[in-house]
Amino acid sequence: MLLLSACNSADKATEAPLIISTIKPIQSMTLAITAGTPLQTRQLLPDNVSPHQYSVRPSDASALAQAEVIIRIDAEFEAQLDKALQQLKPQQQLLTLSAAPHITLLSTRDLSDSHHEDEHHEHGIKDLHLWLDADNGIAMAQAITQTLSQRYPQYAKTFNTNAEPLIAAIQQADQSARQQLLPFKGQGYITFHDAWQYFDRRYGIQLKATVGTGLGHQVSAKHLQSLYQTVQQDGVKCLLYEPQFSPTALASLVAELNLHTATLDGLGSQLPLTTRTYPELLVQAADQLAHCLQP
Repeated sequence: MLLLSACNSADKATEAPLIISTIKPIQSMTLAITAGTPLQTRQLLPDNVSPHQYSVRPSDASALAQAEVIIRIDAEFEAQLDKALQQLKPQQQLLTLSAAPHITLLSTRDLSDSHHEDEHHEHGIKDLHLWLDADNGIAMAQAITQTLSQRYPQYAKTFNTNAEPLIAAIQQADQSARQQLLPFKGQGYITFHDAWQYFDRRYGIQLKATVGTGLGHQVSAKHLQSLYQTVQQDGVKCLLYEPQFSPTALASLVAELNLHTATLDGLGSQLPLTTRTYPELLVQAADQLAHCLQP
């Protein structure tokens, strides 16, 4: 028994520190920055679950209790983690990226002036889809690098070396997205969920309306009529939706007005997890949006 106890103590002593990221864009950056070190990383929220509907599982709570560093977007964005995060020990570190240096944080858009009677926002006054701006992505990578360098100074040189090609890849993705969307500057789209303010403001695209139903809700006749008016008045040709939404709810609108549709996956849930998932997400979104905005 003494030997077994000694072995368990040795295993705990040699176990690599755990870093938890809440969503895939953060996890991709963390993977890139920690490459070549013995640090463990884990993505907490499954790919197929929206942060708005995520429920903490016992295994997730256990992982959070073991993590040395936890990286999230914002307390409001991952609100379901509040109870678990209140149990953190003093030696555990929580990095909130919305408060990181050089982050541009926008307020949610007010669409009340343009046929959006049923529109509502889920994040209060802050729009927390902040990683969908490439400059914010770079600021996030820098904040993760700085935090981990302070926590694990023995790997600081590796973290900083790894951050350079990651930031270069984000800059390249930003250039690619800008070139891809330049011909469509000023054009409009409608979407189920206003998640793309950072992206379309950066590249000059305009949101004209949201379906604003939420998951599992039907589109009201009143709101459907307002969407018809917006699409016809503004010459909209593009309906964007996310993997958890289905365009079948607007099948008649799509068919009658000859709308193009495209899936924009802001969490990269359809992409394989690699050290380049985040910049690939930006490129893929630009490609899908350009395809949808084609005449």
